[in-house]
Amino acid sequence: MSRISVLTFGAVVIALLVFSQQGFTKEETAHAVSHALGISSPAIHSSLAENPAGLAYIRLTEIYGAVSSPNRELNPVTYGGQIFFGEDRVGAGLGVFSDSTAEIGIASQIPSLRSALGASANIALKGGPTDLNIGWILGIESDYRLGLVGYGILDGVDRLGLGFATELNRSATLAIDAGSDGNARAIGVKVSLGIHISAAQINMGYGLNIDDNNPSWARKGIAFAMGFKPASRLQMSVYYNQIAQYYFTLGWQIP
Repeated sequence: MSRISVLTFGAVVIALLVFSQQGFTKEETAHAVSHALGISSPAIHSSLAENPAGLAYIRLTEIYGAVSSPNRELNPVTYGGQIFFGEDRVGAGLGVFSDSTAEIGIASQIPSLRSALGASANIALKGGPTDLNIGWILGIESDYRLGLVGYGILDGVDRLGLGFATELNRSATLAIDAGSDGNARAIGVKVSLGIHISAAQINMGYGLNIDDNNPSWARKGIAFAMGFKPASRLQMSVYYNQIAQYYFTLGWQIP
């Protein structure tokens, strides 16, 4: 990390911590954007791809449109739609995308264990591999959460994710997630600090490889995400270098 990056990242983190002391509520924007790698603290719209246990947060029917690109050249650009349903600690979701893939998942809270367990499938609509992801979050409704995900488990394990998140106060969330290959090598770590300001959620993160000669699937460098509610049932989110290089969603909550 360059000296300029250190100063920029540090300044933003300090500003977020200062704003988090203002006493704003997070209820309106809970789970509006994911933190770090989305393992310990996923967003509703990212749960299918990041940690399917996050589907257990869903309480309403929500419809999302999404546009993303994996690189700065915006080539390719993928767009799609997602729908989520939730009631009484059980949630499910379905997404279909322009690259001829689909995602489907379901999760349930387990109150006796204070946790949630979820599964999602990645489906190739025009042939090709279909695979399964399993996710778990301990402390699903508490101020301290532990997340664990196994990706692509039908034929061994393609990737692993492990993370921890805590609520520093009622307006700030700190998450530290790590991702590796299926052999627990090629490890990457991302740290994220998020705050909830009135009807907006903002977080700033930084990712790095433990060994640059054996890079992880986790994205490196500064990451930014913001979610906000321009209307009472409308939810927008914008990501940079998290989930994808660029990722945008627009969602509508159905009464």
